[in-house]
Amino acid sequence: MATIADLTKSLTYAEAKAKIYAAVEANGVDVASWSDGAPIRAVVAGCSAMLSGFSVLTTSLFNSGFLSSAGTGYLEVLAEDVYNTTAQVAQSGTGDLTLDNSAGGGSYALDPGDLTLRDPATGKEYTNTALITLLPAGTVTGVPAIAVEAGSASSAGVGDVTEIVSPTMPGVTVTNTTAFIGLDAESPEPLRKRARANLGASSPNGPSDAFDAVAKRAKRVDGTTLIGVTRTRGFPDNATGLINFFVGGATAGITGNVGDTATDLGKVDDDIQREATALCVTVTTASAVAFPVDVVIEVWMWDDLDLTDAALRAQATANLTRLIQEETPIGGIEVDGDIGKIFRDALIGEVKEASVGKIFKSNMTTPVADLYPATNDLPVFGSLTMTINRVKRQ
Repeated sequence: MATIADLTKSLTYAEAKAKIYAAVEANGVDVASWSDGAPIRAVVAGCSAMLSGFSVLTTSLFNSGFLSSAGTGYLEVLAEDVYNTTAQVAQSGTGDLTLDNSAGGGSYALDPGDLTLRDPATGKEYTNTALITLLPAGTVTGVPAIAVEAGSASSAGVGDVTEIVSPTMPGVTVTNTTAFIGLDAESPEPLRKRARANLGASSPNGPSDAFDAVAKRAKRVDGTTLIGVTRTRGFPDNATGLINFFVGGATAGITGNVGDTATDLGKVDDDIQREATALCVTVTTASAVAFPVDVVIEVWMWDDLDLTDAALRAQATANLTRLIQEETPIGGIEVDGDIGKIFRDALIGEVKEASVGKIFKSNMTTPVADLYPATNDLPVFGSLTMTINRVKRQ
């Protein structure tokens, strides 16, 4: 599969220049006859520079629309505006100071920013962020300060900041009683990962959509083939934080064993645990069990339908397959808080729909009532036995 990098490539100055000369030659002009320093060569050089610059700009703008390719600046805007993820900027470490004037005789009143300190081991500097009043023979504790330079390089452990740079304060000693912990600006890959991880939290249906999305996009360990999860269903226990999460394909459950990522079920579970499960939540992934739905029905219909009996049965089969295998969730359809069901009326309706309103009477003998699949049952189409009676319009 092509990547964004495969689809976009900006032109260098030399490439742009070569393309212009090639285009001119293709129109019958002998560019070799142009002497060095000819005005036309200067025009081509200028156009090449503009074309190359425009190419770089358009490529950057195209790449900015995708997390995997957006560059610095573009990536932060994309993460914020589309994924509701704010990039971490570089932060200066903060900490508290103690100033001791017991060996000095001066009195000091310092506004925020007046005091500059240094960690002698690293050379990084720090400054006060609050007013300081230090009297002779006095001690001031809990003075808030901040690193002058943002980032982790200005981090300092407790007791590391001990040198007064300015102002001159004879006899005064200083030390930091808490650590200064600076943070670097977030690099692109961690930001991309956080933005992607935020999609589940942004779901209108809540975190359950994260489980569903991860399960359906799960691939086998070789990374080339989708496992084929098409339906999922989670049953949470809010009191314990336990979620029983069932997965299934179109016509069968997912084979394998949890804990063995070489198997389909194990790989799906591993993806869910790594990509979608929050702390303090326990998710138990299990395969749904196929629950075949057989239909036996007799219908009476007008004889002016332009479909053979075989074609009508085929259309009814397609309708039932869609209803059962695409629209019915694992465990059945829940209505008004009732337990999950497969509604008999819905099955009859799909058979009638196949005739475009020509069926005026039906008698379904299987199933005789609504079906009640278990919470881990995966409804799949079984078989259709359909007796067709055509009646002439009177």
